Amino acid sequence: MEAPGEVEVENEDGDSSYGDLCCMDKDLRSISELSLDSTLHAINLHCNNISKIEAIDHVWNLQHLDLSSNQISQIEGLSTLTKLRTLNLSCNLITRIEGLEALINLTRLNLSYNHINDLSGLMPLHGIKHKLRYIDLHSNCIDSIHHLLQCVVGLHFLTNLVLEKDSEDNPVCRVPGYRAVMLQTLPQLRILDCKNIFGEPVNLSQINSSNLQCFEGLLDNLVSSDSPLNISEDEIIDIMPVETAPIDEMAPLDQFASTPTDTGLPSFMSVCPSSEPEKVNHESDFQNEMKLQKLDDQFLQLLNEILVEQLDQEREKRWKAEQAEKKLMDYIDELHKHANEKKDIHSLALLTTNRCDLLKRWNSKLQLLTKK
Repeated sequence: MEAPGEVEVENEDGDSSYGDLCCMDKDLRSISELSLDSTLHAINLHCNNISKIEAIDHVWNLQHLDLSSNQISQIEGLSTLTKLRTLNLSCNLITRIEGLEALINLTRLNLSYNHINDLSGLMPLHGIKHKLRYIDLHSNCIDSIHHLLQCVVGLHFLTNLVLEKDSEDNPVCRVPGYRAVMLQTLPQLRILDCKNIFGEPVNLSQINSSNLQCFEGLLDNLVSSDSPLNISEDEIIDIMPVETAPIDEMAPLDQFASTPTDTGLPSFMSVCPSSEPEKVNHESDFQNEMKLQKLDDQFLQLLNEILVEQLDQEREKRWKAEQAEKKLMDYIDELHKHANEKKDIHSLALLTTNRCDLLKRWNSKLQLLTKK
């Protein structure tokens, strides 16, 4: 088995504070075979023989985890990964959704090509605390539309749900009126089964690329313009509060009661220019900086979504190719088996024919001896 390959990724300051680990096709049977650093940012263990999610509870900074195409039958061991944003468990042996309640930052979940018929594990994710926006469940065993709606109706941020893709679906998709009921009960959905609410096919890669171009255009405009940012304050989050001194540390009001003329000193306002414009400019610069930071975060998130979408598509194609290759090899083995059986039958027929000829000759000799 080849040694796992770990690549350190440096941030803008040159500090190797996080990295990506990729161990695809390494024939791993357990995650514990690896030595995982707690600062890892992404782990890709696609296409191994891992049967259990374990030994990753110390990787607190993990944001992206790919365990697709393994032998996993249960979702577990994720309770400490509160920063996780994308989780890919497609092409496994999972039968029920569970163990996701601690993943408050999870936005993308891929559970396609499993054996899932129990979605109860989505109910703890209801409300505004969780941010799940994309779920892929196509090629599973979901057959109850009532159970499906009960489990996803409270996912407030869910905008993209996949239960059918490329003619591979769930039994529930064949229930009469399925699509109309889903869209009526889940008004937050914008895309259902790779189609928008009008039933038109949607290419997520094209949408993400278009959004990316819009972001690039906006950033180019901001760079080339000296005008202040004109972005809604609703887009800005986590602005630092203005710090003021405690009221018991402030000077008494009567200290400021006298005017400058009372003291015989020249007016402070007449000597020093007003600091109000400087204060306004400082606050404006601070707000612009925060808005730019917000744009930068959204830009990076969009880039990540494009990358994850492309990787998911490539891995799904690869998995399908592997399944087709496996079926072909099984068919070839079956042909060899039949060929060997025919060969054995032919050999047996030849042996039987030879024995019959021998018996005939012995019979002829016996008849001659009898006549004598």
